[in-house]
Amino acid sequence: MKITHQGPTTLPVLHDRGGAIQRRMVELAAAQAAAGHEVRILSAESADSVTEHRGFVVQGVRVRTRRPVRDYEMLLATRKHLRANRPDVLHFHGVPDGARFTTFLQIPTLLHLDYFRFRGANTRLGHRYYEGSLGRFNRVLPDSESCAAEFRQFWGTPAPIEVIHEGVNVDQFRPDPESGERLRAELGLDGVIMLYVGRLCDQKGTDVLLDVWQRCPPSGATLMLAGPIGQFGRDQPGKLPERMKSIGVLYIGAIEERRLADVYNACDVFVMPTVRDEMFGMAALEAQACGKPVVASRLGGLVESVSNRSGLFVPPSDPCALQRALTELAGDPERRAEMGAAARQHALGFTWDRMAAKVQSVYEAIT
Repeated sequence: MKITHQGPTTLPVLHDRGGAIQRRMVELAAAQAAAGHEVRILSAESADSVTEHRGFVVQGVRVRTRRPVRDYEMLLATRKHLRANRPDVLHFHGVPDGARFTTFLQIPTLLHLDYFRFRGANTRLGHRYYEGSLGRFNRVLPDSESCAAEFRQFWGTPAPIEVIHEGVNVDQFRPDPESGERLRAELGLDGVIMLYVGRLCDQKGTDVLLDVWQRCPPSGATLMLAGPIGQFGRDQPGKLPERMKSIGVLYIGAIEERRLADVYNACDVFVMPTVRDEMFGMAALEAQACGKPVVASRLGGLVESVSNRSGLFVPPSDPCALQRALTELAGDPERRAEMGAAARQHALGFTWDRMAAKVQSVYEAIT
């Protein structure tokens, strides 16, 4: 089968600090290529290019404008590429109006979602525009049951819906104590390390986590934060770096993909204190694949990406509950080890091969 993927124009697909959508496209394409399919990803770039990567092709499409115009420039360019290399199925990721621009080509289309509100969707005109766009997809694929429920509540059911969870590369993300120890030595760390990986912003609960460390941090524990401040590509540091430094929190910045597993392996507990709009929680799944217990908000897709055996759940925006859970694990190495083993087993249920097989069954139903 010939498969083409396309995602948002925020970052090139192979960006070394790409986000969850870029990772999903790459990993899904690699699994599909390994299964014998001809796979291509269309990626917004500064110049036209063709790159072979892990058995599939990344077609760089030159776009010159800025968002939001950039999104439509990319969609118009997509039509040209689809005429030249017509796929059997067109798989959009986070591009809710993709099918509107490609309907005339009569190629089966899917929309993979990790969020259900789109730019301008709260206006009457915007809602009507996206509602008409969504109805042109053959399937909508939310990345969790939580995302699916939110999508239905906001949009109804303009197209058939099937949940396809995010996956995790269990070869890249695996227990590796030696790599973790090397990074600890490099950073001069000892004791119990609590880790957060992701965007540092209010939505992700960064302020709640810092409140814990400012008021009553777990005894003998160090908090390490990794990720961009604000949205990808638009750092908005404000006073956050100064605050982290003043309360003794280690901030190591955005992490290259090749070092991300080392960062997970350097910690003892992974924490994900999101306060709203958490559709899945890929970082929590990656940490579990590395054999790390998780403390997470009982919110959205986190109750699917984290198991009750590998994680402790706390109410969102509750620094006292978060502090108690972190303190509990900081002082109990045997429980951390038990939960870490369960974490790895839980993650093995989310391999990209499994996710690709589920996606393939959807493809076969619409082609």
